[in-house]
Amino acid sequence: MKQPQNIKEQHHQYKSVKQLMTLESSPKIKGFDFEKAQKEGFNLKEFLQAYSTTGFQATNLAEGIEITKIMQREKATIFLSFTSNMISSGVREAIAYLAKHKKAQVLVTSAGGIEEDIIKCLKPFALG
Repeated sequence: MKQPQNIKEQHHQYKSVKQLMTLESSPKIKGFDFEKAQKEGFNLKEFLQAYSTTGFQATNLAEGIEITKIMQREKATIFLSFTSNMISSGVREAIAYLAKHKKAQVLVTSAGGIEEDIIKCLKPFALG
């Protein structure tokens, strides 16, 4: 199949912006379901597929994992600080899992994090 060369070619079938992207047609922002993985077993394919709707860079995740391993090995107090946009992204599920399972001893965020969590509970966020 021929790959589109530009945006115009890629979206030639759309007659208006409304047809191109709508809230209903866009994928919903959602991270990996750690609770399901804990109950049913880890599924690498599902984990990797979750990156398409997470909205976070994998290199940051890998670096954070390595730092956390060192902190756990040294029994350091773990502070988890995050900006409000982490709640509206798919990283929300990871933060909720870490908090629920006491993987961090201290959580630090702005009031915006709480606000975005409430907003996300009312209506899902979408990519785009």
